[in-house]
Amino acid sequence: MRRSSILLLAVLVLALLGRPGEPARAQAPAGSLPESALVDALSRGDTAEGLKLAIRMVEERQVTAGDGSPQLMPALRWRGYFKALGGDVAGAAADFTQSFALGEKFLGANAHRLTDAALAAILTYLETDRDLMLSLLADRPDDQKLALAALGMSRAEKGRLMELMRANIQRTRLNAKGPYKLQESRQLVADMAEARAEYERILFAAAQPFDAATIAQLQALEQRITAGQQAMNDLFGFMAFLADVNEVRYKPELLADAGRPPIGSWTIDYATFRRYRFGKPGAKPAAVAPAWEYLGFLSRSDGRVAVAALGPAAEIDPFVLRLLNAAANPLSDYLPLARQGYNHLVAPLLARSREVAFADPGAAQLDRSIINRFVRIFPDGNLNLVAFAALNDGTSFLVDQYDIGYAASALQLGMFAPMALKPGFDVDVYADPDFRLSAPAGGAQESNLSLLNRRPIRPLPGTLAEASAIGSVIPRASIVSGAQATRRLLLEKPAPGVLHVATHGIFFDDTEPAAGGVGGEMPGSAPALWLAPMVETGLVLAGSPDDSMGGIVTALDVLGLDLSPTQLVVLSACETARGAVRPGDSVYGLRYAFHAAGAETVVASLWKVPDDATKSLMARYYANLLGGNRRLGAMTEAMRQTKKTLAHPAFWAAFTVSGAGGLLRGSKDGALPEIRMRR
Repeated sequence: MRRSSILLLAVLVLALLGRPGEPARAQAPAGSLPESALVDALSRGDTAEGLKLAIRMVEERQVTAGDGSPQLMPALRWRGYFKALGGDVAGAAADFTQSFALGEKFLGANAHRLTDAALAAILTYLETDRDLMLSLLADRPDDQKLALAALGMSRAEKGRLMELMRANIQRTRLNAKGPYKLQESRQLVADMAEARAEYERILFAAAQPFDAATIAQLQALEQRITAGQQAMNDLFGFMAFLADVNEVRYKPELLADAGRPPIGSWTIDYATFRRYRFGKPGAKPAAVAPAWEYLGFLSRSDGRVAVAALGPAAEIDPFVLRLLNAAANPLSDYLPLARQGYNHLVAPLLARSREVAFADPGAAQLDRSIINRFVRIFPDGNLNLVAFAALNDGTSFLVDQYDIGYAASALQLGMFAPMALKPGFDVDVYADPDFRLSAPAGGAQESNLSLLNRRPIRPLPGTLAEASAIGSVIPRASIVSGAQATRRLLLEKPAPGVLHVATHGIFFDDTEPAAGGVGGEMPGSAPALWLAPMVETGLVLAGSPDDSMGGIVTALDVLGLDLSPTQLVVLSACETARGAVRPGDSVYGLRYAFHAAGAETVVASLWKVPDDATKSLMARYYANLLGGNRRLGAMTEAMRQTKKTLAHPAFWAAFTVSGAGGLLRGSKDGALPEIRMRR
């Protein structure tokens, strides 16, 4: 092997099997085996010697740090990696699983003490264990035990960072409002709020692309926010009860079972991962960087999982973008792409599912006898941009056969069952804001705000008609419009049971993935601005004289809301399901922010939606809801009704329903004939 290849391989392994200085890993004890010895064995292709050294490293760390220490994680990865190279798949999987479990244990015990930046770095570190497990599975898709373990790891990471960031915000507020109302805590909360507001303002007002001075400003504000979080944690570190407030607790070993669908239904998970090629036992590993690939899982009601390798991201990602553009354009010839999408993304999983034997033949017959199925999609990477309802199997669209819903994070896996009913709820509708009060004038700079001004924000009288249509089925809904429909009101008014926002959505797509990848780096990976994706997607409402954001509600704003009383959020605006795509994780934008803030169900759009078609679709959606349909089925039925007169998916397929799919709580039968509204 040439020296250049050896150096490349060493860099890759050090970077991907245990980065020095990561927060999840302490420094190696003095005198322990250096990782350079393992790199050297790997570069020579000496798998036996490498495994022997890795076993020694694990034993040393067990003695010096203990069996439960995160210091074991890189050693376990090395041992698992060499086991995989030697053909010991079960042993490798056990080591990767143990490393992941140690990271989860560390995160669970310390999340309430960590800043957002530290959490982002730890989650990035944990992704390597997931990628190694998915790489093992891609070579052995029939291994059910391996499939369930890898599926649990994949689910554990999706949407996790945003939920932990939200928990940090909630915990900070509790610190300031709790039994210890110290002046210092109130000042810290105020300073962090000021820093976030300044961050948003600069991101929208600065010239594009950012110059070095602007990046330095933004990074300084991120450091100020991080320092404030650390100071708050130090100040209240003695308050053990705070660790339980809004904490995100994952049990990776239970996640696969938690997502088991009801009889007659499926759950489809997609995973984006860096594919490691372990090769034949004893062969020298190639010095090639792991490439991004897609893997699909179809979970059945009997607990069995079908796995299919879907191919490299370099091929799938450009196709997904073509599919999205065709779906959004009512003049496009969409059907051929819709069939290709089905053949690429769904058909392989159905074919594999037919090959996986049912544990009970009776269960198989029962599964096939149920007609009204639903499919829950847990997307990943660029597949978050696919309108699965509009895929076509050659005979019909999937929406004609199934109720299709989406999961935004692992916490929502159990939320598709009918929910316990409680009496009454209130409805707030924001529509037709006065945009003359929005987006203060910018200069000649190509900033986000000046871009909005150069393309004047057109009024949306159709949204008022949409609100009126909703009011016709919910006569006492609270409709806020014009100069009253302000950003300040949305952020400060107590959360309603149902929130409907009909306005312009904005999505500054400066991270559009190119062929060969799935987007930017994970938040927290220097030198990326890890808060920026949360500011580059939002809703436009009316501004006010003291509103430096000109009426724009960003996803970062939404994270600061308490939407725990909110059953349903409908974002009737353009591209509200879009955002910064992160491989192996969620889309960082409005949809996931509303979920993280506590909303049970979020309806959001994938593309710019026509006014008239949206008005009709939404009126049908609410009529279906109030007629006794569940949140998921009501939208699917509205799509079917709209499709009868407007056949192209551009008019009916843009909206996704994620989270809880059950009945709105309001009456004993779900029909809600007497709705108690807040005036």
